[in-house]
Amino acid sequence: MTLAGLVAGLILVLAVEANAVDPDTLYIRHIEGLVELAEAGSPQWMEAAVNTPLIEGDTVRTGASGKAELFLKDGSVVRVGRSSVIRIIVVEPKGVQFKLVGGTAYIVAKGSKDIPVFFDTPSAVLSVATPATVRVDVYEGAISEVSVYKGEVYAAQQKGRMPVRAGERLVLRADGSAPVLAGLRAGDDWLRWNADRDRATLAAYDATESYTYLPDELKTYSSDLDTNGQWVYTPEYNYVWVPTVITVSTWSPYRFGSWVWIRGSYVWVGYEPWGWAPYHYGRWTHHRTAGWCWVPPARGHVRWEPAQVAWVHSSRQVGWVPLAPGESYDRRKAPVIHQTNVYNVYNNVTVERSVSTARTAYKNAGVTNAVVTMERDTLLRQKAVRVNVAKTGSVPLRKVSLPANVVPARIGNAQAQPAVREKTLAPTRATGAPARG
Repeated sequence: MTLAGLVAGLILVLAVEANAVDPDTLYIRHIEGLVELAEAGSPQWMEAAVNTPLIEGDTVRTGASGKAELFLKDGSVVRVGRSSVIRIIVVEPKGVQFKLVGGTAYIVAKGSKDIPVFFDTPSAVLSVATPATVRVDVYEGAISEVSVYKGEVYAAQQKGRMPVRAGERLVLRADGSAPVLAGLRAGDDWLRWNADRDRATLAAYDATESYTYLPDELKTYSSDLDTNGQWVYTPEYNYVWVPTVITVSTWSPYRFGSWVWIRGSYVWVGYEPWGWAPYHYGRWTHHRTAGWCWVPPARGHVRWEPAQVAWVHSSRQVGWVPLAPGESYDRRKAPVIHQTNVYNVYNNVTVERSVSTARTAYKNAGVTNAVVTMERDTLLRQKAVRVNVAKTGSVPLRKVSLPANVVPARIGNAQAQPAVREKTLAPTRATGAPARG
């Protein structure tokens, strides 16, 4: 079988159910320098944003000083170095497949049997099904290098499949010549940067405070929550998380970011560095002294949603409010785009509080700044629209402290047993609704 046949067969196996799942498996976790994204089916490049879900056909490229970190929900990481291009071939629960078109990538694979990682290069197909740390470089002339620092990977070419183990570097060419096995190269700035990221985000995350209070399905996000907030005990909801890295003093959830149309839904892409798990799982409550708090979902009741908000509508406006514990997410009330020929036109949005919420009974609707609104046509005629953000990085983040009378939780206290069980009402089929990818 040819290399092209190997790749095509793998794509077919993985992609059978890909379009039926929510985009909850892979997202952009960290960005440095210039990083751009071309959505599936779009010829246009736009500035990439953290917390953007990635699906089949999306392509990420970096500038001369750019770096990007892509995060899988099993805790695996794919980092893209400067002047590189990586394409997402398949993203679904049975496996994730990337194609490194050019440049360099660094993979920390958790070896999850549920989400194996496959990596295409011009000269081989790499598979990582066990815990491994791997660097992949693609040079001009379709020359690829696979350097393994931990674990092992398998490289498949037309003539067969061979293992590459820790301490080995495999040099591959697309012209059919025999692969060459050698020792690892000396460390460089790219390896040192990755080592720093590993220490900051991956090392001993099971010892973090967030690991103690999160359900098993969300423990891989522990380091983001520990870095950007604190846990507080409340009599009503047990342990809740309070963000301490926010934008402005009048901050509220779902106020700074973008709505992006993906697979038949507007997905919230939060501006905050912690804005993946708290915006797609669990609920929000406003504490009288601690302010806004995120209530994680109960163990066994973890479900990803495009945004944990309630949608409210008037004749000219559409608005949203964070769902409180006990309130149900209803996809049937979410807005549906009704113009499909506009790609990524971003607008500044003036937020008003004029939408009527008199007929809604949402607990958070009465909290200052909780309800965010915009003109219906501003949202519904576009595939992506920014909210209170002129461009990526335009709103400075700030570190705040908990009020003096709020005592943070400490590891060793009773583990959280959230009483909140998420409910979701099934969506109705939207006729003619476009789906990204």
